[in-house]
Amino acid sequence: MKSININRRSSSLLRLISFCALASLSACASSPDPNLYLMKSVQASPIVQGSSNVSVVVGPVTMPEHLKRSEVVYRTNGHTIQVNENDRWAESLERNMASVISSNVAAYLGTDQSFDYYANFSTKPDYSVRLNVTEFGRVGDNSVSLSVSWELVNKSARTSKLYLENINVPINHSGDDAKGGANISNVVAAMNEALNELSLLIANKITG
Repeated sequence: MKSININRRSSSLLRLISFCALASLSACASSPDPNLYLMKSVQASPIVQGSSNVSVVVGPVTMPEHLKRSEVVYRTNGHTIQVNENDRWAESLERNMASVISSNVAAYLGTDQSFDYYANFSTKPDYSVRLNVTEFGRVGDNSVSLSVSWELVNKSARTSKLYLENINVPINHSGDDAKGGANISNVVAAMNEALNELSLLIANKITG
């Protein structure tokens, strides 16, 4: 009699384990792959005559913890942050920002000596740009906001200057979804434009 009870318990346990395994596999199969996004550098004309041999390093970039998430986030009001689980950055936002800005600055200055801090180039630049981001992303329904303080260090003159920027870019709402939500590609494109504007400001300060 005891043997029968043990076998019944074993059979029930095996059925429970099998059910849990199937449920887990079903959940994994139903989860869609996330959409991955990267901002990119702009195709820009130099703002100076001829080529330049000025060297620049962009970074490090610091930002609040909520912006360091792999998911794309945005502020719905003064106190609420929304996380898009299926829309994610292909790399860290800090690294992507430094890469885009350094490439943009190179184009605006007509130099091939603008580097991303995170690429670990062993160079002593003429200028370094350090950024502290306090806000970057969609705010409300219609615009992207970039709030950043950045320091421009002139290594040869041993001087540094601190600048504060608040850049707002309207979101293009073409192709928005049926529920009226902003198309995430349009949001990322507006964020990209904000970085392009910041890059031009930095290039102008270097040449200024």
